[in-house]
Amino acid sequence: MSGSGKQIIFLCTGNVCRSPMAEGIARRIFADYEFQNYSFESFGTLDIGNSSPSDYAIRVCEKNHIDISSHRSQQIDFVSADNADVILVMEEEHKRWLEKRFGEKILDKTFLLTEYGSESDEHGEIDDPIGLDYDSYKNIFDKLYSEIERIAKFELSKSKEMVE
Repeated sequence: MSGSGKQIIFLCTGNVCRSPMAEGIARRIFADYEFQNYSFESFGTLDIGNSSPSDYAIRVCEKNHIDISSHRSQQIDFVSADNADVILVMEEEHKRWLEKRFGEKILDKTFLLTEYGSESDEHGEIDDPIGLDYDSYKNIFDKLYSEIERIAKFELSKSKEMVE
């Protein structure tokens, strides 16, 4: 299997919980589906200075055989946003922040993570678990995993359509 390939960015607020977990999950799932030429990065809207992921984010990922311990937080910049094919955000506020910072055109490739490739009209946000307990991180991890697996299947169906 392969895919045509894309640069996908995951964006949250601090880049220490949701988006690094999403990046790690995406790398795992897309490798399991044997996609090629897909790359993933994660960023935050805040510049919190090269911070490590939260302990619970690292732990919940480790329990699922995903290592995000070497990740360091980074604020998204224009070049990264411009080079991305798709930007998947956790909250509507992240869309507004991108538009304000980089202009309206960025919204053409920006989606809530729960919105991208979904056939549903209902798209919820992915809650920020910062400061919450391990079980909250586990719940967020499970939601991210489910959504990213759905996205991988969507990308797979699109690549099959291109072949046919």
